[in-house]
Amino acid sequence: MTTMNFAQLRGALPHRHPFLLLDRVTASEAGVSLTARKCISGNEPCYAGLGDELEAGALAYPQTLLVEAFLQAAGLMLLEALALPRVADDMLMLFGSLADCVFAGDALPGDVLELQLSLDRLFPDSAMASGRICVDGRELLRIGRVVVALRPLAGAGAAATPA
Repeated sequence: MTTMNFAQLRGALPHRHPFLLLDRVTASEAGVSLTARKCISGNEPCYAGLGDELEAGALAYPQTLLVEAFLQAAGLMLLEALALPRVADDMLMLFGSLADCVFAGDALPGDVLELQLSLDRLFPDSAMASGRICVDGRELLRIGRVVVALRPLAGAGAAATPA
């Protein structure tokens, strides 16, 4: 994959509104890197219910959603590296082991996030990635390492089920 539009993203990832946070993949090299975009709108669900008088920082896009967008891009990068067109119905995409995460600024409505990821290590069903999120060349978030994995859905909840 070199680029992906929103419809193709929707076909590859299991996420749906309001949690499909990416808008486009602008570049990728299988097993190496991926660049994606997320356009922040003032109409996003995280801004619902804001009054007319806003406190300083009220329009800052939630940091947890910045991380989630990065994780979704990491999932796409794993799919591409494994030559999979999408997350299969019998699979679960998991994220974990987020390390060296540094926030350096806020994103606001009207900003276009550029997510730049590198695939650092590939395993048969998982990967480690790193990268950053920028707006107009200004770094907002740097992630030193995240693990993304695909696991069979069957039995995924067995450990959490009370005996």
